[in-house]
Amino acid sequence: PLLPAPRIRPSSELPPCLPPSLPAPPASPRPPGDPPSPPTPPASPSPKWPPSSPPSAPPPPLPPCRDTEAGLEVRPLLDNTGWVNLEPQSCQYFEIQLQVDPGVCSLYRWLAGRPTDICCACGGGTYIQPSPPMPPFAPPPPMPPPSPPNAPPPPSPPVSPPPPSPPPSSPSPPGSPAPALPPPQAPCYNQAAVGSRYLLYEANFTYTPQSIGGQQCDYFDESPEARCTTFVWATQDPLEVCCSCGGGTRIGPSPPPPSPPPPGFP
Repeated sequence: PLLPAPRIRPSSELPPCLPPSLPAPPASPRPPGDPPSPPTPPASPSPKWPPSSPPSAPPPPLPPCRDTEAGLEVRPLLDNTGWVNLEPQSCQYFEIQLQVDPGVCSLYRWLAGRPTDICCACGGGTYIQPSPPMPPFAPPPPMPPPSPPNAPPPPSPPVSPPPPSPPPSSPSPPGSPAPALPPPQAPCYNQAAVGSRYLLYEANFTYTPQSIGGQQCDYFDESPEARCTTFVWATQDPLEVCCSCGGGTRIGPSPPPPSPPPPGFP
């Protein structure tokens, strides 16, 4: 049998003809005396950004819980129906009963409040601590040492004798006699009454009530400051006729006439 004739590729399908590759030129020799180049240092690691923040400090622990003042006192207990037949109790009762009955905190209460608000064992209480006690007073400073005794004063110098007294002076001539004292003043006499003795008000010249009525000068002896300028008589003024009011006279009354002789007297 006849074999098929080989297929001839057109020139467009043939690969292009390349010139043969030339051998690489030999490396130029290193000139003598040149030091070898230093090795390249390793690259430094790049810093991390942003830097990590320091760990936050843990929060401070809470202060211990303490029962409020209402829970420290012993008080009668109540429930939903009224007073409970138990002894008066404090928060310490619930600390003990919780070990037996977990629901005891919701069964009872006080008039002052509920254990769930007052007692730490029931979830109440307070974390506010009482004020620290006042520090004790510092002792007073020690007394200073007693001062040393004072040195005795130096002796005083001797007292010089007093100078001799001068000779007595000659007696002075007798002086003029002392003036004579004025004669004693005569006593004051109330003037004789003239006219009606019924007192009137000096301001409006009207009659006084009967409780005052008729009076003599001795009425003004008790309270002359008030009466002498308040009352007058219809015909006389106490400021002129009464000694208590600054009036009166220094002339005494005339002596009474002598009594007639008895009958049969010669």
